[in-house]
Amino acid sequence: AGLDYVETKEQTWRRAGELAAELRSKGRTLPMSDLIVAALAIEHGLAVFTIDSHFRHIPGVRLYAH
Repeated sequence: AGLDYVETKEQTWRRAGELAAELRSKGRTLPMSDLIVAALAIEHGLAVFTIDSHFRHIPGVRLYAH
């Protein structure tokens, strides 16, 4: 109840694929689960709260500053 729900839509999956392709072209392969979370965060203007270093490599992702 303390967390907002954001729906994963077709545009989210497309954005995750675009992020994957962009990163792969730079020699970096990230888990699709991270890319979906990143795509959702970008779409909704949200910061990601994580200790997973993968997110530092995803363009457009804002990390939660604690």
